[in-house]
Amino acid sequence: MNRVIKNPCILIGGIIFLGLLFLGWQQYILWRLPESQITIPPIEGERELEIPPRPGIQGLIITGPVVKPLYFSVDLSKSGIRSLDWRQLQTIDPHTDVKINCQIDEQGRLVFSRDDVLMGGHTEAGMMIQQALRTWIYTPLKTGPIQFWFNLPSKGKKLVIDMGDLRRKENIPPHIPIYNGQMYLIDGISYQEIEIE
Repeated sequence: MNRVIKNPCILIGGIIFLGLLFLGWQQYILWRLPESQITIPPIEGERELEIPPRPGIQGLIITGPVVKPLYFSVDLSKSGIRSLDWRQLQTIDPHTDVKINCQIDEQGRLVFSRDDVLMGGHTEAGMMIQQALRTWIYTPLKTGPIQFWFNLPSKGKKLVIDMGDLRRKENIPPHIPIYNGQMYLIDGISYQEIEIE
């Protein structure tokens, strides 16, 4: 036998009563809990993520001096070094053909005498080449004979530098590599016109 509640106020009142009863019960449970369980713990600041060390490198220590690469080249830090102007050489004599056999001494200077110079063409062009080369100082890493061949009328290489007989200085350990850097100081000549042997 179903009874229909004819008065909706009784239904609404019953729902409100049950809601208040439920809230009262929850409040009673909260009052009985200790205070440490009621409060929300404070939010901790951001913690940094700790990355564990990779296996095999923990405790690895590398010691010793930093080995800088060595470059054998014209030492531009030295004073008095002059560059050679290729365009001026061509203006003086486009048929200049000069071969100079030099020695690089312990300090990196080019040493040569008149007997070490074979000249063809205008004398002024040959003297200009010699004067510039006498100012060149190389980094003191190699010593020995070096040859410069200035061949302006050549259809191929116009400057050939033969440094095949140079040897590293004895005080430089053999396990340290020596790289070739800038072997000449000449303005107005392209890289394609130069051969370094």
